[in-house]
Amino acid sequence: MVLGILLVTGIILLVAYEVGFLKLISGRIVMKRVTVTMDKLPKSVLELKSEAEKMHSPEGTAILTIAALCLYPENRDESLAMLDYLRGPRPLSIAEKQFIRDRFMDKDYVPRSYFKGATPDNDYTPDLPYELEVID
Repeated sequence: MVLGILLVTGIILLVAYEVGFLKLISGRIVMKRVTVTMDKLPKSVLELKSEAEKMHSPEGTAILTIAALCLYPENRDESLAMLDYLRGPRPLSIAEKQFIRDRFMDKDYVPRSYFKGATPDNDYTPDLPYELEVID
């Protein structure tokens, strides 16, 4: 495993992924597109854990991270608990929590903007089911 970095609205999160991030074929770099979906966004750590058991990939971690951030405007404490769960043994620091708070103070649309179908014209309301396309 290799650690990669996922940049989500200025928040740097470490994500593990298999070696082979970029493949060189005939002198060209070939990038892989993976789409992950969720029928509904989790509203608690318990629901997030249930979803996490179904997803064993970096792309799964990415959509769960976005889902946790989507809950932030509605329930900050639960959202942060979900992010702590995803981070494993190293919970968010006070500085990281303040960083997240500052980024989402009046911008609840930011995490939704990563989902397929979310545009400024529809107030960043994503299509259902929730789809996240990851390109690596």
